[in-house]
Amino acid sequence: MILQSLTDAVRTFEYDYIYIDVILLTIWLLVVVKYKKWSALKAGLLFGIAVYFIDAVFWWNINAGPNYSPGTFIREYWIGGTQMPHPLGQFFFLKSGADFMMTLSYSLFAFTWLWIMFENIEKRDKKEILLFTVLFFSFWMLTPLLSLGLPIDNTIVHTVRHMDTQIFAWIVNVIVGYSVVV
Repeated sequence: MILQSLTDAVRTFEYDYIYIDVILLTIWLLVVVKYKKWSALKAGLLFGIAVYFIDAVFWWNINAGPNYSPGTFIREYWIGGTQMPHPLGQFFFLKSGADFMMTLSYSLFAFTWLWIMFENIEKRDKKEILLFTVLFFSFWMLTPLLSLGLPIDNTIVHTVRHMDTQIFAWIVNVIVGYSVVV
C-alpha cells in the first residue's frame, strides 16, 4: 500500500474543471500572442504534443505490468463512475477532454511560462516576469476554485497512472532533464 501511494499518480476532479481550464487557457494564449512570445508558444506546443503522446497514447495502451490484474493499463480513467474501456468507442470525446486538459493544456501553460521565464531572466525584464507569473499562477489557482464553485458539470473524473514499471525511465528522465538544464 505504501509503495503504491508512491508509484500511483492519482487525480480526481469535476469535468467542469476542463471547461474552465479551456477558457483560462484561451485567455493565457491570447496574452502570449499579444506579447508575441512565438518561441515560447512553439515550445509549449512541441512539449504538449510529446506529453500527449506519452500520456494519452503510449501509457493509455501499455499494460500496467505483473503487479496488476490483466487488462490494467498504465493510464486509466473513470469518468462518471465508468472506467474508460479499450477501445473507447462512445467514450472517445469524454476521454479526449480529460486528455486535452492533462497534457496539451498543461504543457501550453507550464512550458510556455517556463520559456518566457528563461527569456526574461536573461533580459532581466521584471515587468514581463511578474505579468506572466501572476497570470499563470492565478489561472492555475482559479481553475479548481471555479470548478468547485460553479455547478456546470460535476461529473467526477478519476485518473491514475500506475508508474511502478516506469521507475527506471523516470530516474533517467530526471538525470537527463537536469543535465540539459545545467
